[in-house]
Amino acid sequence: MIANHGAFDLYNRVGLTKIPMIVGWNLYSGWYSGSPADFAKFLDRHHKDLKDKPMLVTEYGADADPRIRSFLPVRFDKSIEYAMSFNQVYLNEMAKRPFVSGAMAWNLADFNSETREETMPHINNKGLLTIARQPKDTYFLYQAYLLDRPYLKIASASWKNRSGVADSTGTYSTQPVQVTTNLENAELFLNGKSLGSKETVSHICEWQVPFVSGLNKLSVVSGEQRDEMEINFLIPQTSFNILLGAKRYYTDEKLHELWMPAQTYHKGSWGTIGGTEFKGTNNRMSYGSDKNILGTDDDPVYQTQQVGIEQFKFDVPDGEYDLTIYFAELIGGATKEALAYNLDNNHVKEKEEQRIFTVDVNGFMWLDKVNLASEYGYTTAVRKKTRVSVLNGKGISINFKAIEGKPVLNAVRLRKIY
Repeated sequence: MIANHGAFDLYNRVGLTKIPMIVGWNLYSGWYSGSPADFAKFLDRHHKDLKDKPMLVTEYGADADPRIRSFLPVRFDKSIEYAMSFNQVYLNEMAKRPFVSGAMAWNLADFNSETREETMPHINNKGLLTIARQPKDTYFLYQAYLLDRPYLKIASASWKNRSGVADSTGTYSTQPVQVTTNLENAELFLNGKSLGSKETVSHICEWQVPFVSGLNKLSVVSGEQRDEMEINFLIPQTSFNILLGAKRYYTDEKLHELWMPAQTYHKGSWGTIGGTEFKGTNNRMSYGSDKNILGTDDDPVYQTQQVGIEQFKFDVPDGEYDLTIYFAELIGGATKEALAYNLDNNHVKEKEEQRIFTVDVNGFMWLDKVNLASEYGYTTAVRKKTRVSVLNGKGISINFKAIEGKPVLNAVRLRKIY
């Protein structure tokens, strides 16, 4: 079903003459339902039926939480990358169709929406600017599409602290960087070394950049246009912030720390053993939950999890470490009325499960008979911290044993003390 909730058709009647004036649609194909490809089909179908009426797209947009990034963006993950792709499709398709007389992106800036939950509760994140009026990558994209003067901008202005898994040599981590422009091509430099020229596709040039740990200086050049930025990059070895069951990165803006997605464990590295990523009852989401997590402002840390996890392992050097694990029971609690303006209320009824499990670290009991729902309540942030001594090259193994139901883990943080 194509979502719309704003169709109107106004007429001015003079005697028996009916003068058609305008028809407008609020369209969210690829956000509340369907895919972005449905947008063009909708425009063509309704122009065929209403050829004599100028058409406006009176609303369109996708949430872009400025703290969330993804290299595997999907609908409703709230990532900047999905919003960039979404807006490219809409702008391209409207530009191809002269019968689309105008459009209004929803919205210029993020705004308060008290009953909204999701990654940033009480905020609608569809703005091209943040609620503090700071530009997102989508704002730079619109500049590239609409300005009538040369424009060139590295689009990662809000992502100056990155982290990632190293390549096989352990020396660098390759991640994409996008540049928005209305020029035909551009050349990117990393720490003074050219990464080559790229042709512009839908106002974006993209490079795979081999970041090294520490300060990385990027510069992009096209003709007389130039832009620069610095990115602090961390390839974790003894300090980690890991999200389980996620395909997205999350920046804690207060602590300026980046949380990165987990990986499956392999020897000499770190990651999960056993379990599957949690998928909630909201069918528009492919993983995780969009519920408001109580007791935290860092909802994305708790909104994804690995269900049925057996172990999380770190093959780290000997030393003293602070280990913190994060939980939230994502199934159950009070059923809330769906928001009318969310357009798609396609939820599956939740079935609460009894969940009791133990947690030990390197064979030593840490948490016994954990029952998140009964001890802490539903959708409530739970954090547990301990000190771990790593000896004889054994690393750290966090072990989960089910007593009833399946163990879960939402996130894990590790810091070497000495």
